Amino acid sequence: GLFMVIELVQNKDSMDFFLRDTQPEFRLQSIGLKNGIVFYNTLYGPRRPSMKKRGLPFWISPPLSITRDQIDELLDCVDKTLMDWEKEMGVSA
Repeated sequence: GLFMVIELVQNKDSMDFFLRDTQPEFRLQSIGLKNGIVFYNTLYGPRRPSMKKRGLPFWISPPLSITRDQIDELLDCVDKTLMDWEKEMGVSA
């Protein structure tokens, strides 16, 4: 299959991480599900402490047999999810 990782940070100049209390992973997953997409990510969790200078990585892994139209649809879902998530988290691209 295909594989891509995107890492989100609160501040791209300082590479500050997201505080666990802000629930960045939960919010990304919730918004993604509303937009028809599921991400793989494991940085923040109930038993994982926040890491210094580390953003929120998420993986996108569609099947290798994905069509061009499906890729376009996937990227539209990712774009909408990121825009909604940035707004909810109070960060900018």
